[in-house]
Amino acid sequence: MDNDRPIVFTVSKFSGEKFDCLITTPDVRAIKDSQTQCYSSSIFAVMQVLSEKYNNKGYAVLFEVD
Repeated sequence: MDNDRPIVFTVSKFSGEKFDCLITTPDVRAIKDSQTQCYSSSIFAVMQVLSEKYNNKGYAVLFEVD
């Protein structure tokens, strides 16, 4: 696993029509998930899915809160 260069996702409040959280990353290794909208009630599940997806590809994943 590439622990020296993890993929960093930022969790932010979002004022969208349907969703209230936004998880973003500028990292090209996660370009398909660079802007993931979700509900605050399901944020842990979304973080778990993203972590597992990129851990299985050999990347370390970090989340920061904006």
